[in-house]
Amino acid sequence: MGTDISGFIEYRASGDDQEPTWYGAHDLSPLNDDVRNYDAFGCLFGVRNYANFRPLAAGRGFPPDASAALGARFAQLAEWYGEDSFHSTT
Repeated sequence: MGTDISGFIEYRASGDDQEPTWYGAHDLSPLNDDVRNYDAFGCLFGVRNYANFRPLAAGRGFPPDASAALGARFAQLAEWYGEDSFHSTT
């Protein structure tokens, strides 16, 4: 069984006298095109980390203040697959 990545890379920035807000920077679905890129998965998140990379963002969980777009995508995936069908949210 393979592993796919679904989600976004986001960054947080603050505006004029406002709380920092998350913004979507890149959709990760291209990492699944043609061949699952396990080196990228391992380097970024520690998933399928066969090369023993030091992951950039492993095991952080789903951010409670994620952007609305990411929250909606997460809810959609949970509805489609069930929350037990995916792992390593970070």
